[in-house]
Amino acid sequence: MEDGDQELVDCIWAYINQQVTDISEDDIPIVLSSLPPTHKFLLPLFGKPFHKTWWKLNSTEIVMCLDNLVKLNTLQVSIMRDIGSWLFLNIHEVKEQEVSQCIRAFHHFNFYDGNLMSALERYIPAKNKQLHAELPAVVAEYCRSRRYFSPAILDAIAVHFCAKGENYQSSEVFLALRVFGQLNYLPQDGLPRFLLQAEKMIEKHFDNLDFGQMCELVCSFAFVEKISLSIVQKVFSYTFLSRIKSSPQGHKAGMWLEMLQTAVRLDVKGFRLPYLFKLHTKQMLKDTRLYILQNQLKGCLEELLGTGMVKIRPFADRSIYILDAEIIVTAKGVPIPVSSEDEHLFRSEDKRVAILITTADDVCLNTNHMLGKFSMRQRHLKKMGYTVIEVPDKEFLPLNRLKQNRYLKKKLEAVIDFMKLSI
Repeated sequence: MEDGDQELVDCIWAYINQQVTDISEDDIPIVLSSLPPTHKFLLPLFGKPFHKTWWKLNSTEIVMCLDNLVKLNTLQVSIMRDIGSWLFLNIHEVKEQEVSQCIRAFHHFNFYDGNLMSALERYIPAKNKQLHAELPAVVAEYCRSRRYFSPAILDAIAVHFCAKGENYQSSEVFLALRVFGQLNYLPQDGLPRFLLQAEKMIEKHFDNLDFGQMCELVCSFAFVEKISLSIVQKVFSYTFLSRIKSSPQGHKAGMWLEMLQTAVRLDVKGFRLPYLFKLHTKQMLKDTRLYILQNQLKGCLEELLGTGMVKIRPFADRSIYILDAEIIVTAKGVPIPVSSEDEHLFRSEDKRVAILITTADDVCLNTNHMLGKFSMRQRHLKKMGYTVIEVPDKEFLPLNRLKQNRYLKKKLEAVIDFMKLSI
């Protein structure tokens, strides 16, 4: 753009800035969709005018506004909420491609809107048979990324995939299927058909997905204890594992593989993996907030049980899972000091107690429904002989130290006889 042209553009937008309250309602969509990156700082000025006129807009104008917000890479919360309200009222009039564009924009900003989800819960089941593969895949990815649990949407996606799975591209298969395991849900009707179709499509697209995607997809089904042994054999073949270890994606794929390997070992009886995979390094916890909470938990437990009775952040016995705290308790309900706890001292009647801090990130956004990864961890710990005790941070953190101790004592009374402790 010539300097003179840029000066003209600056003058135009400076004038619009001064006259923003006088812009007619009909012009708001055009102005919003025309705003250049050099003047995106003006965007907040259009929130109020847009709020006055959003209900009059048509679907083309809504999409134009969203597309430009994405191009500007600027989130304007009030406009996004108004668009969510518009979709709630008018989604039945929106074309499929336009719905997809709207969801992509909300996904781009990682923006959750309850009105949008309510609209999709009506739209996807009602239009299911008419939809192409793109929209169910986009909706599935938005639900997964926002951790939004909607059986109505997930059941509709499963029905669509069973009917039209052959038409899905590789990327759409990945997006449409991984949501089920990660949100810890399986379709209520037609489950055998869905699992059969899922296995068939994963086999078909096996070579078209990258290593990380394939490992994540297969592992997501392990979250809900649905493991295809034929696919597992391909994943744990010498050829596949060798390619992963020499790939830049190797570490990310390897984390999924270790979880899948654990799931096969604990959930599938009598099956032996052809090859085993092991990461060279373990990724320890880097969440500062959770680290502080674990140390706070340790302090409370040591006040209750005595110094040296608690392990903090250990790996569960011969597994990949990191516990927030671990206590070994005798059959008489007395904890064993960490310094003296050794394999040869551990008797079958003794109990391993795993204390797990649960946070909002472990459950779905709109319910307390636990996500697949964390549900599998609890299932596996129980199969390994652990007694699992959950400590939700929202219950534990607001308490003062005395009440925290009382809270933990009540949780532990099922496994520890506090009358026998002499502290």
